[in-house]
Amino acid sequence: MALIPVKNTFRKGLNIDRNVTISDNESYRYAMNLMFNDKDQNTFLTNEHSNRLIKTYNSPIVGKKYINKLNSVVILLANGEIHLFNCDNETSTFVASDTEFGCNWGFEQCEWVDIFDTDQYICDIWLYWSSGKSYYNVNLSELLNPERKAGLINSISSQCGEGCDQLTCEYFKVFKTSCDPHFEPIVLDGGALPNGTYFFSGRYKNNNGGYSNPFPLTQAVHIGCDDNIAGEICNKRVELTIQNFTSTNASVL
Repeated sequence: MALIPVKNTFRKGLNIDRNVTISDNESYRYAMNLMFNDKDQNTFLTNEHSNRLIKTYNSPIVGKKYINKLNSVVILLANGEIHLFNCDNETSTFVASDTEFGCNWGFEQCEWVDIFDTDQYICDIWLYWSSGKSYYNVNLSELLNPERKAGLINSISSQCGEGCDQLTCEYFKVFKTSCDPHFEPIVLDGGALPNGTYFFSGRYKNNNGGYSNPFPLTQAVHIGCDDNIAGEICNKRVELTIQNFTSTNASVL
């Protein structure tokens, strides 16, 4: 007699009170190695992540980001190197280092790392990070291609004066900032805001659609009405002033 395959969806979640004899294929009583979410999503069940040591590097890891389409993790090291760890075969590939270009990518002060997939129009993956209030990016797909990488190395010069048409280390900088923008909110009469407490922040967005990490929140501003009923519309508005916006080729969202 052929066995009938059983398909479990677990859409109904955990139900420890239901007897096993009346359980269905959409719920479960016990689970091992199961999480409702992980660091990248909170919409489906996933396996608990392993903590098995599988790779060490000769310099501290200052940033990392998982790339779903490659099933790999890009690793940023304090010595300026980029590596790509493949989760399928558990091998690590050296990608590039800032010294190859005669530049300093600021990994020793790395604060934030993200991946921007431009597959919809140029089939390349870009890596973004921030360091010392400056924002950088590299074309990861370009660096993984030996011929494209060699061409980029040959085209970048650290000894290029004003008016020079050769690329310099500025090529890797996205947001060339000297300090974070300062947000100053004030409450004014005349408007239609619900009562409550408001905070404001922002982040840079460059011409390629990449984002910086958010700026620190402002101090709280309070909108209050005569009755202070939840959701009550008040005759108030908030005027927001942005100062110290020093980045080029970018906007603040």
